[in-house]
Amino acid sequence: MMTKDQFNKYMRDRYATRLDVREYQIGRTLARYHAGHWASVQSQNQELKKEVLTHYGKNGKLQCCWDGCVVDDLDVLSLDHLADDGAEHRKHIGTRIYRWAKSHGFPPVLQTLCMNHQWKKELTRRRSSWYDSNRARKVVPHEFRET
Repeated sequence: MMTKDQFNKYMRDRYATRLDVREYQIGRTLARYHAGHWASVQSQNQELKKEVLTHYGKNGKLQCCWDGCVVDDLDVLSLDHLADDGAEHRKHIGTRIYRWAKSHGFPPVLQTLCMNHQWKKELTRRRSSWYDSNRARKVVPHEFRET
């Protein structure tokens, strides 16, 4: 029977000489760590997202702010910049907008929208800017098509 010191030396030597055993042990340890760690992180992120979207939702509820929309599914709701300056805002704060909103006391520059209404708002903005830029030249959409 080995003493604790002898066993530790045996294991160190085994680790040093057998890379397959080392990779297996490290992989097993990391897998156990990551399984618990990432589940915890995902849970915390979902709770943060729910809290922030609820704050910015219609009447303080987890719901899309668009008139007549009743979507309340956390998976299809997201934050929207009221002034359409999201790209500029991300340059300054990065992509962690939910953390930023909570840490800055929920500034009134955001709203909760479902993905359909995010896209509808973007299309309306694009059409408006296209129309404004081409109105002076009196260009109509069918003139852009290749024949």
